[in-house]
Amino acid sequence: LAERIKLGIATEKEKQDYRIVLNKDYSNDVRLRELAERIKLGIATEKEIQDYRYLTNKDYENTIKLRDIVGYSLKGARDYAREHHLSLKVEEEDSDGKNDGTVLRQSPESGTDMNPGDTLTIVVAKAKKSNSTDTSSSSTTTTTVTKSYTINYPGSADQSGSEKTPDHIQVYVSDDGHSINNIYKDMNITSEQTFTIPFKLSKKNGHIKILRNGETILDEDVNK
Repeated sequence: LAERIKLGIATEKEKQDYRIVLNKDYSNDVRLRELAERIKLGIATEKEIQDYRYLTNKDYENTIKLRDIVGYSLKGARDYAREHHLSLKVEEEDSDGKNDGTVLRQSPESGTDMNPGDTLTIVVAKAKKSNSTDTSSSSTTTTTVTKSYTINYPGSADQSGSEKTPDHIQVYVSDDGHSINNIYKDMNITSEQTFTIPFKLSKKNGHIKILRNGETILDEDVNK
């Protein structure tokens, strides 16, 4: 079917059958997020890249015009991303406290065409920490500790290819630039995944928490 679609000779019925095969055990949006993540990590096969291009073409009709979410709360931004099956990357920026917890900027800008699995990056206001009277704070050294993590995929042995049910992985990080309350990385996996995180640490140790399908599989400190 994929070859016939590629050659442009597939009937509408064959195209429909192909979509059904791709979505045997889970919906198109989950499949798209999985493919988008594998492409982003540089581990996608040519077949997976072709599947992604096929599912995100105009026939799929899931392209949206990105809304202007500046001024949204962090929860509101997450709800919007979840509704449209977008991957959300959250960054923080010091503020005077008046806009604490609201979106200051977004990328791409509003009006951009977005497909399921695309990444929406937002900058959220964070209240500045009050200045300490201890002058030694000005000489604090920030240390970057890079840690590597591997998440296995324990799926059933009788599953293969598009039949695999993805595990939903959420990573939470605490360091000088990130809050443990915000998602650092959100992905769906159907194979073992390895990634690195640079922790920027000055006055205190960092922390990482990883959830698989809502269950905690790692919860530990990261020392300077």
